[in-house]
Amino acid sequence: MKHQILSLIQKKNSELAKNIDEQYLKCVEDIEKEIKGLSENGNTLANVLTEIASNVEEIDLTVDEEGNSIAEEANKKLEQSLKEYVSQAPDKGGIQTQLREIQNHLTEIKNGWVNANNQNNKKLEEQLTDTLASYLEELKSQVPMLVATEQPDGSYQVTFQQTGTEVPPSVTFSIVDVPGAQNNPKQDLLKEISSAIAQAEQLTEKIQIPVEIAESTPGAGDNYTINVEYDIPMSVASLSEEQLRELIKKKENSWYVIKDSIMED
Repeated sequence: MKHQILSLIQKKNSELAKNIDEQYLKCVEDIEKEIKGLSENGNTLANVLTEIASNVEEIDLTVDEEGNSIAEEANKKLEQSLKEYVSQAPDKGGIQTQLREIQNHLTEIKNGWVNANNQNNKKLEEQLTDTLASYLEELKSQVPMLVATEQPDGSYQVTFQQTGTEVPPSVTFSIVDVPGAQNNPKQDLLKEISSAIAQAEQLTEKIQIPVEIAESTPGAGDNYTINVEYDIPMSVASLSEEQLRELIKKKENSWYVIKDSIMED
């Protein structure tokens, strides 16, 4: 009789272990779909940033900081200098003075060009940085994290944090210790789960988003593409199927009883 009961329990335990594998496999498949969606969102971001770069106020190198036309101001000053030069040609000292003024005007033109260029480039950089930071913050909020909590009846629930309105997938389990076992399988399993979750939260992964910078002026040919790299925390969703299955692992000295399982698409 004792042998029959033990055989029945072992058979039931085997069926439950198989059920765990099937449920976790489905969970991994759902995670892969979610990661694919996040990847597609990354491609959408690249298009958005490209559009922003192309629509940013065109860098106008023809005006100074106050919006005055550099070419027009230079022409006026040069014309005035030449008139004064002609009227004062016999005076060598006056000629030298006019030449110095012309040199000063050229310096003003150069400084105005540099300032206008720097101001517009800084504006472009700030817009791209703000947009990228906003996207990355949204991306982090969409990546689920796995947590384990103890229930009032002594069982433990492993679940993904809810990131939207849908109910996250979860598995509730309890552990039956084998009488006379030297180790405490309940404590060992909880250590494994805690270790796996801690490792997942400590790891980081890099994502790269290509951003196309448009030409400074039409036909300039100075457009280029940069890859913006960012480190984000690696969630349990980034772990492999094998590592996920190791979160609840069957040991020789314990039986794991799955009380209920909720899997949502």
